[in-house]
Amino acid sequence: MNKMWFTVVLVCAACVSAFTQSKVPQYQTGKIIKVKKLPPRDTSPGQVDKPTENAQAWEISIQVDNIVYLCEYTSIRELDYSWAEGKQAQVRIKGRTLYVKRANGVEEGLYIRHKTKASAP
Repeated sequence: MNKMWFTVVLVCAACVSAFTQSKVPQYQTGKIIKVKKLPPRDTSPGQVDKPTENAQAWEISIQVDNIVYLCEYTSIRELDYSWAEGKQAQVRIKGRTLYVKRANGVEEGLYIRHKTKASAP
């Protein structure tokens, strides 16, 4: 009887530890390959998806392992030096979004438009 209770307690403890494990995102190292400022979008009266006033869109290519992700990022500010080509960044991918962890710990979400295999060096 004592063995059975001990087994039940042990199984419960294992389940609790599995559920309480940290949900900290797992980051990979990515390299910014290309940054290109996109022209302003059409804001004609019939357009449903109007961009935020003063927002600027950027096309950013980031290589993670042997995959290059072509992403779109919109910001109301100019990009700072951390977005420079050749810079490394901590990234994680979830669905169609590539999250870049900034130096201040804040994540920026970039929409993944396309992904391709990286060309050999």
